[in-house]
Amino acid sequence: MRLPLSWIRSLNPLASLTGRIFIWFWLTLVLISMVSFLVLQQWARPYDLTDLTPDEEQLLVYQRDELEGYLEAGMTPLQAIRYASIRFGLDLYLVDPNFRLLGTPQPDQIELYMIGAMVESGDPLAATWEDIRWIGAMPLRHRGETYRVLIKTITDTPANRLLEVINERLTWTLLALLVSGMLSLWLANSLSRPLRLLRTTSRSLASGKLESRVPAVVSRRADDIGQLGQDFDHMAERLQSLIEAQQKLLSNISHELRSPLTRLQIALGIARQRVEDDSAAPQLDRIEREAQRLEAMIAQLLQLSRLENRLQHMDMQPIDLGKMLRTIADDANFEARAQNREVTLKSALPVRVIGDQMLLNSAIENVVRNAVKYTPEESEVVIDTAQQGEWVIIQVEDAGTGVPAQDLPHLFEPFFRATNTQQGGSGLGLSITRQAVEAHNGTVRAENVEGGGLRITLTLPISLQLPSTTGD
Repeated sequence: MRLPLSWIRSLNPLASLTGRIFIWFWLTLVLISMVSFLVLQQWARPYDLTDLTPDEEQLLVYQRDELEGYLEAGMTPLQAIRYASIRFGLDLYLVDPNFRLLGTPQPDQIELYMIGAMVESGDPLAATWEDIRWIGAMPLRHRGETYRVLIKTITDTPANRLLEVINERLTWTLLALLVSGMLSLWLANSLSRPLRLLRTTSRSLASGKLESRVPAVVSRRADDIGQLGQDFDHMAERLQSLIEAQQKLLSNISHELRSPLTRLQIALGIARQRVEDDSAAPQLDRIEREAQRLEAMIAQLLQLSRLENRLQHMDMQPIDLGKMLRTIADDANFEARAQNREVTLKSALPVRVIGDQMLLNSAIENVVRNAVKYTPEESEVVIDTAQQGEWVIIQVEDAGTGVPAQDLPHLFEPFFRATNTQQGGSGLGLSITRQAVEAHNGTVRAENVEGGGLRITLTLPISLQLPSTTGD
């Protein structure tokens, strides 16, 4: 099973603003925590100071008395320490009045810190670090000066103690990482969530939902993001107002033009009856053609207005798409042959779609007739179909000069005409096609063909749940 590339990319935390903020904040917190830990470790006491056990106190007292006897017998402090260490098998040490440590082997730096703390305390204590335990410092008086006796021992369970220390530090480290990670994620989400909501609203507005507004949780904020949300809502309200006014104007103009056009056609009929000779026939024919053209344009305007305002009544039923395409191709080919052109249906898949047959027929026919208009003489317009999953793809391709690249995004806008064409027309056919296809949850796009020509691609769902529609 192959995973979609977009889904794989979504796993990359750097692909989203939330992920980037989270990683930077978390790494910053981890770095600060590590530096703080190293600094504190230099100043904090890494060992434990506890009271002596009775056995330890008894041992210290005994060794102090023994060393005191050796010193009274004439031994130097260093000789006394060495002799007692060998005799009793202990690591014995003395701190002389000048705070010099007498004894071997020389302790590590951390052990010297432990000895210093024990000496400064004034009372005999025990200091433990990992598997090393020092007991002391027991005062010893000799010739009016004070020495202090210390004994170094190794605990019976050094591995357990070391494991305990490691586990304790690891637990605190993991807890710090977890807490800092949760705080960073919360902070990153609180910063990026309003932007995600803004993006969702902007996409909804771009898809044609003019009533889309930023959620109150964003627009009510007192910071810059809240201001952005309020400005976005003002922009959306203005856009909605302008577009609705434009749609209303088109609808009103179309309705208002119907009445004088009807009167014009009636007057034209009366004029034909009253003319006794044929001298005025060409002028009357011209007036009739222009009136019919104007009537067709008004009909297209009304249909476009109903589609844009979602007022177009749609009679939804199963449609044999292959049969519809064959009918459209035959009719278009009949008209194209009179212009020394041809329409070819390359393939017509036997699939069914749910939709309004008249509306879909008009949408596809607009594309085919437009292609016939712009394809050169002695060339053909090719209609082809393909299936992609649950979608059927209809392609209509002509052999004309194509459309300038800068005009392609505007090709389906009302009244738009490509800059490289001199052909007449209302510029409404492709706009109606787009609205009709989108009303069936489909898409339409235009692209130039390599070597010349324009290809219009319509994509429709083979089976779909259609939105409810309202009639006029």
